[in-house]
Order: sequence, then C-alpha cells, then structure tokens
Amino acid sequence: MSNFIENILKEAAVSQYITPEQLEILKKKFGVVKKLGDGSGIDGFAYLTSDNNVIKFTPNENEAILANKLKGKNYKHYVNVYNTYKIPSTQPNRYVFLILMEVLEPLTLEEDIIFDFFGNIDFYLSTHKKESIQTVINDLINNKKIDNNNLTGKFNKNRKNIQDIANKCISLYAEYTNLKKDLKKFSPTDIHAKNVGRKQNGILAAYDLQLGRGVAGSTKSIKTY
Repeated sequence: MSNFIENILKEAAVSQYITPEQLEILKKKFGVVKKLGDGSGIDGFAYLTSDNNVIKFTPNENEAILANKLKGKNYKHYVNVYNTYKIPSTQPNRYVFLILMEVLEPLTLEEDIIFDFFGNIDFYLSTHKKESIQTVINDLINNKKIDNNNLTGKFNKNRKNIQDIANKCISLYAEYTNLKKDLKKFSPTDIHAKNVGRKQNGILAAYDLQLGRGVAGSTKSIKTY
C-alpha cells in the first residue's frame, strides 16, 4: 500500500470520530511540529511535538487500553507512555484516544528486513519444537526452504555477507524474544517491524500495540480531555 493511500485511510479512520476543527485545536494544544509518516498504524496517525514527544490519535480502544495500562510504568521493551486521554467523538458512545509517548529511533533498513522474518520463524519453531533459532538460520544459509514464503531466497540475496547477516538475525531475534517476554502478560498483538524501534539507550522497544484477547481492560480509567 502506498504511503499516500495509507495516510488517507488513517485520517479517514479518525475523521469519523473527530471534526477537523477539534483536531486543529488539539494539535495546537500539544505543540505539533510535523506529521509522522510511519509506524502509526491503519487506525490512526501520529505527530511530533515541539518538546520532542509523539502524540498519537487513534479510535482503537485496545491500543488505548494497553497504552493506559503501561502509562508511567517505563517497561524496558515498550515505549514510555506519558499520558492517555479520550475525547468524546461525533458518534454516540465512541471516543478518539490520544496517546502521548516518547520518540523512538526507527530500525535500520537491514533490521527492518530481518525483523520481517520473525513471524515466520516463530511459526516454524512452534512446529519444530526441538529446533533453535540457530538451526533455522543455518537452514536459510544452506538454502533449505523452511516455509511457503521462500525466506531462503530473500535471505540469500547477498551471499557475500551471509554470515554477518545471520549473526545479526540471531542477535535481533534474541532482543525480539526478550521484548515478547517483557510484555507477555498483556498478550499484545501487531508486533512487526513498523511497530518497533529503539530507545535512546539502544534497547529494542515496541509501540502502537493492542491489548490481546482475554486480557481484562477498559477505557473507563482513561481521562477525558
């Protein structure tokens, strides 16, 4: 999907619940500097503020509930959430949610490409209990097809640096595993390369995730703005 079309869909999702006038007032209140093009999800969009934070607008309740649960907790592998708000929308009994959080550094292009393997690697490991991430990477290096998405072909585009890429993949997967462990009790969904970045100390951290099914949560404790 092109960035142009994706941005239209993001704005349409929020504009169902908030007027352009309300949005402009809120942007001024929070000192919006510019719109951010990536990592804000199809359900909303985000802006950089003058004090170098991010303000996210979303109608997604599960995203807002998880952010509210993590607010002020400073989880090692989740973006620091400073505040959450809800705004009564133009539709009955619906809200637009505001999430104020820290800025993360995006993954490098190489990390982004590697991270896209991890969902497939997770699936493969879940069906091959005795194998390890090292085994999977060795299979990729040795041109063994491990799934239907032909990860081997993607992984082997540059044979010259294959061992270096393999080592980086194993290292990043270890960070990814720690991230999932850190957030396990929330059963978050939507962990992918576009919802992950790095804190100033270099720690891998997620953002814009949604509370998983079966985990208790409500928007009642989110302050109305």
